[in-house]
Amino acid sequence: MEACGRSLCTRKPEKHICNLRCFEKCPDCHYPVRWKLQCGHQVTLQCHQDPKTHKCVEPVQTLLPCGHTEMKPCHVRLEDFACPVDCKATLDCGHVCMQKCHDRKDPDHLLYECHKPCAKLRAGCSTKEHYCRKLCHEECEPCTAQVKKHRTICTHVFEVSCNSNVDELTCEKPCKRNLPCGHQCKNKCCDTCGPCEVKVEKVIDACGHKLTVKCCEEPRRQECRQKCERRLTCGHACVELCKMACTVKCEEMVACRLQSPCGHVIETIKCFERPFLNAQVLPKYCSVPCLATLQCEHKCGGTCGQCFQGRVHARCQERCGVPMVCNHECPIPCREACRPCEKKCTYKCIHGRCTKKCGEVCVPCAEVCSRKCAHQKCDRKCSEICSVKPCTEPCPKMLKCRHQCVGFCGDPCPKLCRVCDRKELTEILFGTEDEEDARFVQLKDCGHVLESDGMEMWLKGENEDEIQVKVCPKCKTQIVNTQRYSEHLKRAFVDIQNVKQRLNGSPEANRDTRLQLLKRILLLKQHSMSRFSTLFSSTLKETESRLEETKLDVVRGRVRQYFNAVILNSITSKVQILEHIAKICVSVTEMSVSSDTTSEIRCQLSFILDCIQRDEVQVTNQEIDDIQMEISRLKRIVELTQIKKKFGYVSLESLLMLKLRSPSVTPAARIQRIEELVNLRQRYTKDIDEKIQELMRSLRSGIQISESERVEIVKALGLKQGHWFKCPNGHPYVITECGGAMQEYTCPEAGCGEKIGGTRHTLIGTNQLASEMDGARFAAYSNMANDFGNYDM
Repeated sequence: MEACGRSLCTRKPEKHICNLRCFEKCPDCHYPVRWKLQCGHQVTLQCHQDPKTHKCVEPVQTLLPCGHTEMKPCHVRLEDFACPVDCKATLDCGHVCMQKCHDRKDPDHLLYECHKPCAKLRAGCSTKEHYCRKLCHEECEPCTAQVKKHRTICTHVFEVSCNSNVDELTCEKPCKRNLPCGHQCKNKCCDTCGPCEVKVEKVIDACGHKLTVKCCEEPRRQECRQKCERRLTCGHACVELCKMACTVKCEEMVACRLQSPCGHVIETIKCFERPFLNAQVLPKYCSVPCLATLQCEHKCGGTCGQCFQGRVHARCQERCGVPMVCNHECPIPCREACRPCEKKCTYKCIHGRCTKKCGEVCVPCAEVCSRKCAHQKCDRKCSEICSVKPCTEPCPKMLKCRHQCVGFCGDPCPKLCRVCDRKELTEILFGTEDEEDARFVQLKDCGHVLESDGMEMWLKGENEDEIQVKVCPKCKTQIVNTQRYSEHLKRAFVDIQNVKQRLNGSPEANRDTRLQLLKRILLLKQHSMSRFSTLFSSTLKETESRLEETKLDVVRGRVRQYFNAVILNSITSKVQILEHIAKICVSVTEMSVSSDTTSEIRCQLSFILDCIQRDEVQVTNQEIDDIQMEISRLKRIVELTQIKKKFGYVSLESLLMLKLRSPSVTPAARIQRIEELVNLRQRYTKDIDEKIQELMRSLRSGIQISESERVEIVKALGLKQGHWFKCPNGHPYVITECGGAMQEYTCPEAGCGEKIGGTRHTLIGTNQLASEMDGARFAAYSNMANDFGNYDM
């Protein structure tokens, strides 16, 4: 392990020996040698280093291109040496440059990024208070700080971003400007001011009344809602509103004393009808009490005029007042007319309330029953009988007076205390109130505190056979919300709903009935009643609208219409009456008669339809009976018109003349008698109807006349010869006017049925001249007759 001892270099006179062990590799010569470099500086290097390649690091003072004199390493070229002096130039942002001298690179700081905090205001800052939070070289952030700014175009203040223009906002605050009228503008600030909507009182120039209108509007008489102050031509005050045209028909009742066709004296009539008094007008003003016994066995409370002389009586006004199954009093006069209650339903539970009318079937509550306490809980629906009985454990709670509660567990605590309110609590009602172990229940509906056992007995025994609501024994208030007695209440509820169901009918049956009635009304509209369609239209329209599912209410908009079996039965009765009348009208339409001939039919028809429209829905038994008799009257009027037509070409005036001139002529007398009975101003009865039918049967059996009667008839008609003809069976008839046949008829003689008359002034070939009636040889309308062929010259 000897030392190497070899020479590391060839340098002489020094001998640099390797100091490593012999087996180790000799390194480069590392002995220090002092050299003088080319730059003149001396430096100590390891022996193996070449002084020619060595970079001199000796600092030398040098004048740099930037003008600074600094010490730099000898070997570094001037152009490669970075000036170590701090730049310290003041930048455009106001900060000092943090780099070293960079005269040869970006001397004007065009690429320099200042990393100091920005000293400028945020972009758009209007208050000069909000400084940028970014670095100086970064783009300044917009000033979004919320500040209050006053608008320059109005007086409002907004909280907006500091950099926003508050005048560019749409100001929707209330305008503060005053209008020319002095009122403050009610529009938004951004809208144009006016018009003034303030309600003010102004005087109408045309009538002098005051009217509240908008300030921007002028009052007009057409909007005046005060009573008109003008006088009518009759001297009475106008009863219309000022905005309406003055009354055309003065309704003022004026004194008179006139004999009415009904046999009574009329003492007052309407002013406008004085100039038009006739037998049609006077009877309706008769004020004599009717006092007839109605079907309901009450005395009629109407007057002779209101009851149309007993033809159709006014409705019975006797008070019903009978409690209905819902405990409401019947508000409809006369017991006969009772129908399902239309008041608001009072049924409710802890979960909600019924919103239907009282007479409609309620919807059972489907929520979970609320009966529960520390001992038990009901698991059924609210509308079902509870699965557990009311808890009978005493209530453990203490009252405010620090005495024990006298109620039951799970019930609301009664307000009375056994100690503090003993006298009031033990007031005798059932006889069990003063027992020491008595427990009490406070009715939630009226607040009365009652002994529980006695109350149970009351609810079980109260008119057990009657269906009725349960009420408080003290004040008769209906019990609805007291949970302890829910079993009694629910059983009564079920019974009442069953009664309502029977009164209302099933929804399916009601729907089918309603749709069937609508179809029947549609058929009535399509009936061939052209002569009377205007009379029927309003009645059919009103009945049809009542059968629609909804109607338009002026306050609540579109609402549901209520239907039940009673209402639909009444409407069915009306429709049946209309169908009966329609059949009669169709038979009149098929007759070839003039409008003058049907005037009596139209008058009677209008009277019946007005009676049907008395009530939107209801029609009483008395009204049905009265209207049926009036329909019988209408039927006889139609039959009389047909008889007059069958008596052919002899006009009504001729028959009346015939009666006056020849009282013995039976047909004219019978027809006049029928007219008298049909037009009687009194109740139409079955006896009168039978008399009329008997007279009509005698007319239809034929006209049998004597020779003297034949002469009287011909003389009474006053026609020239040639107007009388006869059918193939020899039955005579007359053609008036020119004597030429213009229409075909059926011979009115009973059992005959042959055709009579003709067309275009030409007689039917089977008919011939009845010379035996007036001695004519030729028909009045013929060439021979025109040449005086009927006369001996």
